[in-house]
Amino acid sequence: MNQIIQSLHNRKSVRAYEKRSISPEDKREILMAAMAAPTAGNQQLYTILDITDQELKERLSVTCDNQPFIAKASMVLIFCADVQKWVDAFEEGNAQPRPPRGGGLYACSNRCSYCCAECCSGG
Repeated sequence: MNQIIQSLHNRKSVRAYEKRSISPEDKREILMAAMAAPTAGNQQLYTILDITDQELKERLSVTCDNQPFIAKASMVLIFCADVQKWVDAFEEGNAQPRPPRGGGLYACSNRCSYCCAECCSGG
């Protein structure tokens, strides 16, 4: 079986975490891998937020559909669809950007969800 297909079938979502920190080197490697993930036109229309504040993690665990494992995780990343990057890229190329439509936003948010699942699952 193709290695990528096998990885997709073998991935899992982890909801229980060991009480240990993630080294700066490992965190950097995870973030670099997330930023290297392919996107349409390599536009990378998302921003990754690294949440380190415990109080914010606890608030997120409530606001993100009451998921207590978020507050317990050593590393919490939020992937935000970033439409401003779309506009900036067009303007940098001296082109007139068209307003992003639903399909583009869906593709961006879908890709962010996939990246988040892969990074958080060890996939």
